[in-house]
Amino acid sequence: FPAVLLAAMLAPMLMLATLAVAGNKVEGVAVLKLLGLPLYAPLAAWWLTGPVGWPFAVLPTWWVVRSLWAGAPDGAVGPALAFAGGGLAVTALAVGLLCRRALTTLQRAH
Repeated sequence: FPAVLLAAMLAPMLMLATLAVAGNKVEGVAVLKLLGLPLYAPLAAWWLTGPVGWPFAVLPTWWVVRSLWAGAPDGAVGPALAFAGGGLAVTALAVGLLCRRALTTLQRAH
């Protein structure tokens, strides 16, 4: 369940990232295609166990995947909530930075 809440926060973050970078509709489509790559990269954490997978922790989607997998084997809520807390912190930081950049982009457009 915590993974679902984290995943729901990714849609507004993706919108903010597109708004922060793209200057027009065509650039927006290109940015969405490029942003799709890091969204799927954390799935590699399934094969990269241990400290090798930690570089993906800068991506908010990694925390969603880890939260889901932490609670999957036996339905344990504790590890899933721990990863969800980390994901919430990373996502909040990303949204805050993207909001500042998006506001700058919008002010520059007008």
